[in-house]
Amino acid sequence: MKLLSASYVLPIASDPIPEGAVLIEDAIVREVGPASRLRKKYPEAKEEPHNNAALLPGLVNCDTALEFPPLDGTGREPNFIDWFLARLECRQQIRPEERRAHITQGLRRLLSSGTTCVGDVGDYAGSLPTFGDSPLRLTLFAEILTSAEASVQDRYQAALAIVEELRKSERLQAGLAPYSAYTLSRNLLKVIASQAGQMKIPLKIHAAESFAEMQFFYESSGEIAERLFPKLGWVESLPPPHRKTPIQFLEAIGLLEGSPILIGCLHLADGDLDLLTKRRCRVVWLPRLQKHLKLGEFPVKKLKGVPIGLGTDGSTLSLWDEMREALPRCNAKELLRMATLEGAQVLGRGDEIGSLEAGKKADLIAVKIPPSLKPAQICNHLVEKTTEREILSVWINGKKI
Repeated sequence: MKLLSASYVLPIASDPIPEGAVLIEDAIVREVGPASRLRKKYPEAKEEPHNNAALLPGLVNCDTALEFPPLDGTGREPNFIDWFLARLECRQQIRPEERRAHITQGLRRLLSSGTTCVGDVGDYAGSLPTFGDSPLRLTLFAEILTSAEASVQDRYQAALAIVEELRKSERLQAGLAPYSAYTLSRNLLKVIASQAGQMKIPLKIHAAESFAEMQFFYESSGEIAERLFPKLGWVESLPPPHRKTPIQFLEAIGLLEGSPILIGCLHLADGDLDLLTKRRCRVVWLPRLQKHLKLGEFPVKKLKGVPIGLGTDGSTLSLWDEMREALPRCNAKELLRMATLEGAQVLGRGDEIGSLEAGKKADLIAVKIPPSLKPAQICNHLVEKTTEREILSVWINGKKI
């Protein structure tokens, strides 16, 4: 039994506690409250003080692609289709040893910035031992994406093989990630959704991410039809206009029934929000990448009531950078909640991590703060000022990493 005390404890699910403490026993948070009270209640607990620091839950990064280097640009004006094609090209050319090196470096960077749980996307089975050696909580979403070097069916079978390997692990969790509804057939999407439901694993998919996607699903026109399909050799596969939004299309084929994790949701028409709420969908916001690619304004206020987690995709891997980018759209308290509790809810882990509450796993971080910081300033200060340098300690399952 140990008592972690600090200038502030931010439980996230409740208000910050000045001069607070967290009691940990057997990798579980047993109690949170004022340090003076917990010292008297548990005199046998060994105290570990953290002066001029705040204790808060470890951050939850809902979307990364650790196998690959950042693809923040192509040397031209940022464009979503160019970025997507560059991503496909990278997948076809990158060597296995490069993938493993990127994963190793990425896992280290996540921990150093205070992330303790991640929802990664990838398609390389050789990455599993590297993930297994990391203390991070991980959900690996096996991606199913079109490729010039293998059929989509082969990709699907390879993804299922990754899932089966992950299901043997006691710590790692599995998910499926069909990239989008415009890169896979309607029938395969139905099969994937059914498979995820039968295996009781989460599903993650890009949806309503760009205006080009809206044009494609409603009119079968725009950049996806005119640039992406010809580039992939799919000129003869262009579907007739669906006259639906991407969200309405996913509902029509039954994919929303499994409450998927949706990356995007920047472009929502009337009725889309009702579908997201009805199907208990969860959303991932990538503030820096979406701004870089000029995809539009994320409708954070419109999505009130829908769990929103933050992701970094191929950028710096620091959720602090993402929170700073999003700060004008939300207040600091809301962003800290997205980076912790709501992120955990998005990944289906809200009952075990994401807040400092009795019975949850002891995943938390200590962040350096200046002395004499007032309660009203703590959230703003953390979001505006925290970098890797301010992360003093990281605990996962109560063990200091």
